[in-house]
Amino acid sequence: MTTIRFIGDTHGKWERLKPIIKGAKQSIICGDVGIGFYKSFGGERVACSNPSYDDFMKYNVRVIRGNHDNPNVCARQKYYIPDGTIEVIDGVKIMYIGGAKSVDRHWRTEGFDWWADEELSHSKLQEFTDLYEAEKPDVMVTHDVPEEVAKLIETLSGRRKLDIPSITRQALDSMFWMHQPKLWVHGHWHFSYDYEYKGTMFHGLAELGVYDLDMETVK
Repeated sequence: MTTIRFIGDTHGKWERLKPIIKGAKQSIICGDVGIGFYKSFGGERVACSNPSYDDFMKYNVRVIRGNHDNPNVCARQKYYIPDGTIEVIDGVKIMYIGGAKSVDRHWRTEGFDWWADEELSHSKLQEFTDLYEAEKPDVMVTHDVPEEVAKLIETLSGRRKLDIPSITRQALDSMFWMHQPKLWVHGHWHFSYDYEYKGTMFHGLAELGVYDLDMETVK
């Protein structure tokens, strides 16, 4: 039976990520890897430190995108899981949707550490909502969470992200009320927790947090 290691936002922290991915047969990072993301040091533009393509392939690592990943650069990577992807592993149907709204976007620079298409378009989110309703996945893997669940996380964590409206959270909310999957795994909130809500177990991951999922437990 397959086991997948889900990892929270890594933010380019390759040295801390390396032992985490070495300890698993396969891993999925739930966004904010830092792909195509730059930082400024002494006025110099410096790319985030991330595993090379060979490292991603060697350790069987795949990623969805977060709001701190360049969507165009992600789309060119073979280890990237495109938004709206549905796959079946050991009879378990999994759906992946990345992207989120950056609460600090006003302090960021477009094309450097922020992208206008950090969230999917309304039309794409509607397309994936229709797909979700038709496929009814057993597991959802996303960067952000449904709006209703985000309210609960704010209470649990004390972190505020709801002051800025997000069409991603709204779309995920619509999906959740159409169908409650058995499991929902996500990053973005930098907070680890397990919370069962309306029959769905939500599993949030802190930065570099780890959750090993045995597919047998989902059936």
